[in-house]
Amino acid sequence: MTKRSTATPLAFAFALLIAYASLYPFSGWREAGVDVIDLISAPWPRYWTWFDVIANWLGYAPLGFLLAWTLGRSIGPWRGALLAVVLSSGLSLSLEWLQGFLPLRIPSNVDWLLNTAGALLGAVVALFAARLTIIKWLDRWRQRHLMLDTKTDLVLLALWPVAILYPASVPFGLGQIRERMHAWFPDFSGIDVFGQRYLVDLGHWLAQTPPALSLYGEITTMTIALLAPCLLAMAAMRNRTGRRLAVVLLMLVAGAMGLISGALTYGPERALEWWRPGMLEAMGYATVAALLGSTLPRGWLLMGLVLALLATLYLLNVSAPTAYLDQSLLVWEQGRFIRFHGVSKWFGWLWPLLVLVHALMQLLKRNHA
Repeated sequence: MTKRSTATPLAFAFALLIAYASLYPFSGWREAGVDVIDLISAPWPRYWTWFDVIANWLGYAPLGFLLAWTLGRSIGPWRGALLAVVLSSGLSLSLEWLQGFLPLRIPSNVDWLLNTAGALLGAVVALFAARLTIIKWLDRWRQRHLMLDTKTDLVLLALWPVAILYPASVPFGLGQIRERMHAWFPDFSGIDVFGQRYLVDLGHWLAQTPPALSLYGEITTMTIALLAPCLLAMAAMRNRTGRRLAVVLLMLVAGAMGLISGALTYGPERALEWWRPGMLEAMGYATVAALLGSTLPRGWLLMGLVLALLATLYLLNVSAPTAYLDQSLLVWEQGRFIRFHGVSKWFGWLWPLLVLVHALMQLLKRNHA
C-alpha cells in the first residue's frame, strides 16, 4: 500500500482555498443561474486585464502540481498528471457554474480555460519533477529530516504565507478578532442560563476602545508573531541544521509575502510602503530567539509555541487597530482583491487558533504516550 504523502492534505486544503476565493462573498444567491453548455459556448468577453489572466492561469498551477504529485504515487506519473488536470478542470467548471447564482460574480469560460491551462502547467512540472527524481529526493529528505506524523504541521506552515498576506494592524500579527467579534455581536451583554448571567465581562471587553500599541509594543508583538511559525517548523524537524534552515526560510517568506501584500495594496511601485518602523528589529530578534531555541526538544518547542500564540493573541486583542489597517482594508475590500480578501482574511483570524489547537493536541498526545 502506497503511503500517503504530504501533498494529499495540501491539495485538499488548496482546493478549499480555491472554492472559497471563487464563491466569496457567498451572499445574494439567486435561483436562476447559467446552463453549463451555455457557459462553455458563450462568446469570449470583450474586456479583460492581464492581472485576471495571470491570476486565473497561475492560480490553479499549485493544485495541478499537488494532485499530480499525490495521484502519481498510486497510479503512475502520466495517469496521475492526466487525472489531476481533469479534476482541476472539473472543479473550475463547477465553480464557474456556481458563480452564475451569485450577483457579485461573473462566470466565464475564459477563466475556466485559463484555470485548466494552469493545472496543466502544474501537472507538467510534477511530471518533470518525477522524471528527474526530484519528488523521490524530497520524500527521502522528508523522511530523514522531519519527525513522524508531521503532515498537519506542514499544512499549517504552508497556509501561513496566505494568512500574513492579508493586511494586519501589526505586520505578521494574526488573530486580532476583538473588532470583528464586536461587529458580529454589537449588543452582546452576556448569556442568561437559568436566571444566571454569564460572560458579562466579555461583553464589556468587546465594547471597549483600547489604546493602540506603542512602537515597542508593536516590535514585541511582531517578534512573538514571527517566532510562532519558527517554533512550529522546528518542532517538525529532527536535527538542528534543518531547524536553522527552516528559520531562515520562514524569514525570507515573511519578507516576500510582505512585499507582495504591499504591491497588491499600493501597487508594485509602492510595495515598500508596507515596511513599518521596527520591523527589521523584530525579524532580527525573532531569528536570534529561534536559532537559540533550535537545540530544544520537540516538547519544549511545542510549549513555547503555545505561549507565543497566547501572547500574540493577547497583545493584539487588548490594543486598537491602527490607521494603517483601515487604509489597507479599504483597498483590499474593493475591486480586484475581493477574491483574495475573503480567503486571506479568514486565515488571518483562524491560523493562530488552528495552530494552538494542534500544538495542545500534540502535547496531550506526548503526555499520554
